[in-house]
Formats: sequence, structure tokens, C-alpha cells
Amino acid sequence: MSVNIDVHTFKNFSGSGKEQKFVSIQQGKPLTRRKIEELLQARCTITRADAEAVFTALADLAKEQLSMGNRFYIPEIGYLSLVANVDLPQNTPMEKVKGNYVSVKNIKFRAEKEFLEKVQSETHFNRSKFTSKSMEYSEEEMKEKVLSTLKTDEFINLRSMEVNFNLSPYMSRKWITHFVETGLLVKKGTNKHPLYYLRKD
Repeated sequence: MSVNIDVHTFKNFSGSGKEQKFVSIQQGKPLTRRKIEELLQARCTITRADAEAVFTALADLAKEQLSMGNRFYIPEIGYLSLVANVDLPQNTPMEKVKGNYVSVKNIKFRAEKEFLEKVQSETHFNRSKFTSKSMEYSEEEMKEKVLSTLKTDEFINLRSMEVNFNLSPYMSRKWITHFVETGLLVKKGTNKHPLYYLRKD
């Protein structure tokens, strides 16, 4: 089966004068834990109860190893590792950074080479005919629209980007992420309901 995709374009990305294209994958729902247990039981000699016990033990082992600062290897699949974030009080010099200023930001996954190659060889893509279309903007045009909005509104979010600028959810996330990374916006709110404010340094 093919994976449905759409291709979006950033005009004059990062002021380079060139177009940069991004692929949006229309991902399906993941298998549930119960379904994975059933499929494993059908493919090898373990029972559903065995699979459930392995999942629980594997999660505990991963938590233990990652919390010790070790990478965690999932055989034949890849590696998990920590991504840390530092939140310094204002005007704190780097030499006075303490451990309690640092927290786990995320967990990164890196596929094992052989596993990645197998997935690459078996994956085929199909350009979707029924995807939502976004208005196309250059970086300067989008930046101007964001700044104009933030003159009257305290913050901006993904939904307002979609509605006000006629963007798809994918392109809204792309633009927001880009402006956070380039320092124009700062993320606040919660992970479930993020809000983006104009950075004031």
C-alpha cells in the first residue's frame, strides 16, 4: 500500500531567495496495544499475556536506563536517548548553572541503519488528490502578517494561523516552528494548548 502525502512550498525560505519544499505525510492511526499483542501472538510463539509482560518490562527498563543518562537500544529497531533543556534564571552566568536548572525536554529516537533501510525499501508514496491547500507566502509576507496580528492580539496560535491566513494545519505548524526557531516568537501556554508571543528581548 502507498502512503498518502502532500507537498508544500516555502517561498524565499530564510531569505535565501529559493523555494524549499516540505512533505506532509497523512499518517494513519497507530495499532493499539491489544492489537499489537494479538499480532505478535499470531506471528510467533508468545501469548498475549507474554507480550503484555514484555511491554511492561521493556518500558521499565527504558525508563531506568534513560534516567541514568544511557541510550536505550530496542533490538533491530533503534535507539532512544534524552534531550535536555536548560532554564536559567535571568542574568545567571553559565559557570553557575546547576543541575536543577536542567530538565528532560524530550526523548529522541534514532533508527538502526538496517531497520531504516528496510522501511525505506518497502515504503511507497502517493501524492494525495484530496488534501487541503494552503495559501503560499514568502517568509517576508508571512512575517509581516504575524507582526500585524500581534499588534492587536496578545498572542497567536495554530488555529488563528489556519483561519486568518488560509493555511493548512501542517503549514501553520511549519511557519510557527520556523518563527520560534528564528527567534521571532516565543512559546508559552501548555503543551496541549500552546500560545505564541512576540519575543521581547
